[in-house]
Amino acid sequence: MLFVGQMRPYKGVETLLAAVAGQPWLELTLVGKGSELANYRRLADRLSVTNATFTGRLSDAELDRQYGSNDVVVLPSVTRAEAFGLVLLEGMAAGCVPVASDLPGVREVAGPTGVVVPPGDPKALRQALRGLADDEARLKHLQVESWLAAQTRTWGRCVTSYEEVLLDAVRCRYARLNGFAVLPEVDEQDRRQVIGDPYALPEVGMVAGPANAALKARGLRSRRPARVLVR
Repeated sequence: MLFVGQMRPYKGVETLLAAVAGQPWLELTLVGKGSELANYRRLADRLSVTNATFTGRLSDAELDRQYGSNDVVVLPSVTRAEAFGLVLLEGMAAGCVPVASDLPGVREVAGPTGVVVPPGDPKALRQALRGLADDEARLKHLQVESWLAAQTRTWGRCVTSYEEVLLDAVRCRYARLNGFAVLPEVDEQDRRQVIGDPYALPEVGMVAGPANAALKARGLRSRRPARVLVR
């Protein structure tokens, strides 16, 4: 199995080393650098962890080879500082089964096609890994499912999702500034339209009632809104 990440306390490397200690059926590779690397090497010596290899930082090509040669990618984080865990997705894209702590964000990636365990619990982590090692058919099935899941989480879909959120924010802002309760939907036959810049101050005369009075009270000069083209 493979761990990739910075050698910092919140990553849960202590938990991982405790889980693999005395388990010769496990082979662990730890990739990454950080302020705690030397301490983790000493901890591995104290725990007699002879089945773990620290590689330090690797090139992209070497890291790809590691993902491709391991069955499991593990992320045993112990705090919510681990918001997502991109390495899980990278491992899944190479056919690794994700095993991660049951934390917000991380479990959203690992949960559907992998295994989640309580954070900071080496025994539970060891049992989860044992379950995968003892059931090769399940391991292979989850590897395929993980690979398929990774194919749906592309950068293209990520960009599209952000675009939709930002466009909704622009439309809502425009509606509020122009006194619309709800901004009409964009014509499906023509997805491009010119609207006012939501961050430009509207001309004072464009806003009626209290909003207009508030602008005047603040001494804001009226100006013509900039115009932007959005899709």
